[in-house]
Amino acid sequence: MVLAKVVRSGIIVSKVITKNPREWLMTEQQIEQSLIEKLVDLKYTHRPDIRDKTALEQNFRDRFEALNRVQLTAAEFARLRDEIITADVFSAA
Repeated sequence: MVLAKVVRSGIIVSKVITKNPREWLMTEQQIEQSLIEKLVDLKYTHRPDIRDKTALEQNFRDRFEALNRVQLTAAEFARLRDEIITADVFSAA
């Protein structure tokens, strides 16, 4: 066994590592949970109800319509979505 210091969420944690790498490697789910915890610590709100692109777009539409006091048709929302979403991060900024 080896004692190692691991930085997790900005905190150094001592961890015992065995010779079996499967015992000390983080799974994808553990990495995602660690990221969520870090973002919550930074005052982001975790929304477990938004799990896919469809739910994200519906949440955006609901918020947009409420804040602007409008009701968008499906075509209007599609045009708005296509205008603000772009694969090029430089033109999006």
